Amino acid sequence: MRGRCKRKHILAATISGILVWGFMFGIHLIDAPLPEKFHHNWLEYSESKDLKDTENLEPCDSLLEKVSDVNQSDYRIQLITASPGSGSDWCYSAMAMLTGHTTDSVYNYLHSKSLDELPHRALYYKTHWPFMRHFGPVDKYLSTHPVRAVLLLRNPYDAGFSEFVRQAVSSKNAYSKKYLNVESIFKESSFLESNSSDRPSRELRNHLTRFFKNWRSHHEYWLKNFTGSLKVVQYSDLVKDVTLFQDIANYFGFDVTSTPTRQRRFQCFLTKSREKEVMRRPRVAVIENSKEKVRNSYKEKIAEELEYLESCVESRS
Repeated sequence: MRGRCKRKHILAATISGILVWGFMFGIHLIDAPLPEKFHHNWLEYSESKDLKDTENLEPCDSLLEKVSDVNQSDYRIQLITASPGSGSDWCYSAMAMLTGHTTDSVYNYLHSKSLDELPHRALYYKTHWPFMRHFGPVDKYLSTHPVRAVLLLRNPYDAGFSEFVRQAVSSKNAYSKKYLNVESIFKESSFLESNSSDRPSRELRNHLTRFFKNWRSHHEYWLKNFTGSLKVVQYSDLVKDVTLFQDIANYFGFDVTSTPTRQRRFQCFLTKSREKEVMRRPRVAVIENSKEKVRNSYKEKIAEELEYLESCVESRS
């Protein structure tokens, strides 16, 4: 009996030892680094799994159309400001698709008397202030409230010419068609004097004179007088590289890479932007040809304004 009991104790101790050793070895395997081909963090693994499971992927078009309001608790006044013709509409549309958050324009609320009366629902509001004035003493409000603003910069001549075209299209009640059939609206005489091959028409000259003046005062305010947080973005850089919209989103507190869903949305946004040039106006021969002819008349003025802008940017930094 004693021998039999002793053998049972030895067997139990052996089994226990094996279990303990197996448990410790299991822990060691869990803690050990994975082989390189399996070494992914959870975010990367989730994303790769989602992207491989094509049956569960929502089509890009329907995904980008989904837009929701910003959480009230996360709301703060945020603005994208630009002189007219500097890409604010393009940016406005692109940011909504990229982030999935509502974006809006202050010009949808012209009955309001202050930025404080805007609905607390959008990731940002676009504005042309002070190029176009609204809401009364906006500068006083901005100086006393926490604001983040992105300033879009564009060559004053390109912006001014673009705004001239927009106003002409709008006056023909064709703006809602997003510049379809604009060939029927413009002729060379819309931009150039009939007795000259490169002299701008009187209407265009008057427009550009006013535009250059307001363009300077607009940038002077944001770069010299505005004391809040400001991010400066070149329109030409966005045209060359749409991935820079990610930097704007990050500045507004939205990380486009933080989840697999956001990463998927970002990739859809890049694909759509490159395929269809989101909100970019179609090229029309008569407009482009006239634009380059008129540009020669404003070379010195363009250089003067760009030099002034550069000095403002340097003083801001």
